[in-house]
Amino acid sequence: MEFQVLGPLLVTDNGEPVYVRTGHKPRLLLALLLARAGQSVSTDSLVASIWGDQPPPSARRNLQQYVHHIRRVLGAERLPGRAVGYAVITGNELDATRFRELAAAGSEALAAGDVVVAGRRLREALLL
Repeated sequence: MEFQVLGPLLVTDNGEPVYVRTGHKPRLLLALLLARAGQSVSTDSLVASIWGDQPPPSARRNLQQYVHHIRRVLGAERLPGRAVGYAVITGNELDATRFRELAAAGSEALAAGDVVVAGRRLREALLL
């Protein structure tokens, strides 16, 4: 599974788009979790980010429904519950992670004087 956040939010599996509920709030939830991939994001923080300072009484229940839907689409192992919230697990499947790794490799190659490898890595990063 691949997660693309550098540009429009897109999830693919073996190159095929994965349907993630098109409603604004479920996609916003996924984007918020992907922005902090691998880190626990508290329920309170998610509610505040999605609904602002005055969330509706149903905000936590709605959040749980969005999480349930995303788990059905991505697999429960990718969105485990944590003591205080949720975390999405992406590994190297997140384009932003690959971008940082390629940019770092390009910078290291440039510092070592290998402009060919540096150019190749930095181009790969920019293509993401």
